[in-house]
Amino acid sequence: MLAGELYDPFDAELVTAREHFAGLLRGLRRCETTLRAIGIAYWRIIAATGLSSTLPADAAARASHASIL
Repeated sequence: MLAGELYDPFDAELVTAREHFAGLLRGLRRCETTLRAIGIAYWRIIAATGLSSTLPADAAARASHASIL
């Protein structure tokens, strides 16, 4: 487009860039899901060990009602 050409969404360079960033986004989503599952497991362990009495009430409730994706 900078050279005065029409925009072509199927240009090889644009397709390659979209595929690259789609892969990065998939990796980020997997990481977020994994971190959330670890956090939920952590809070469930705390709630199960009775240490939840030292946690704020809403954190203890979330730990006991959380569901893993």
